[in-house]
Amino acid sequence: MSGFFKSQRRRVQDALEKNGDQLIGNRMDKGIKAPPPLSERIDLIWDADGENKKLHNTANKPIKNAFFDYAVRSAHEHDPQFDFNMHDPVGLRWIEEKTTKISREINEWTLESISQEVKDSIEEALAEGYSRGETIAQIADRIDEIYDFAVKGRSERIARTEIISASNKGTMEGLKSVGVELKEWVSSRDYKVRESHAELDDQDPIGINDYFITITGEKLLQPGDPSADAGEVINCRCAVIGVVGDQSA
Repeated sequence: MSGFFKSQRRRVQDALEKNGDQLIGNRMDKGIKAPPPLSERIDLIWDADGENKKLHNTANKPIKNAFFDYAVRSAHEHDPQFDFNMHDPVGLRWIEEKTTKISREINEWTLESISQEVKDSIEEALAEGYSRGETIAQIADRIDEIYDFAVKGRSERIARTEIISASNKGTMEGLKSVGVELKEWVSSRDYKVRESHAELDDQDPIGINDYFITITGEKLLQPGDPSADAGEVINCRCAVIGVVGDQSA
């Protein structure tokens, strides 16, 4: 993710250098009371379809690897001779849907941040009487700040969250494939674990297709379940394990 954000920053900054004057347009011209909305011009520096495809290609392989690695591992823990189907259509469909969803959501957040900074820069420039060149330079600096945060912090959080999600989903498919009927939630059991997940760690095993229900009423089929609220998923380090009789595996 860090590498993706670095390359995306270059693409956005290159487009700004090339199209910056068109981006701010007549917003910098005195006497214009109602300039065209920013949404009509932001695509001069942001290719939505292209960025989604690039991020999809970046994220697909690690998510796929995590899913199938854990699917095979969990199946073999209960049946060492089991040959897990690496072309399982259920798994491949989940991976595709997951990758498409996170690509769209990650880029939407970045675009929203960039759009706001462009808007704020132009408004400040109008108030302070900046030149077009000074305004474009200010926009470039603010875009750099967005990507500094993305490279140094956001990328790690995204990678951890999505790989854990794919790993636990893969574990679930592996357990189901060998007929394991019970599962259990296991947290990292340290001071960083959120209260709702620590509570789940203390619960008895449940049916393989049943939901873990948090103290807030949130339902998850496994840690990192993408259908759950983001507050229960982001930075989660928990795992799901299969249970046979009284023994955890």
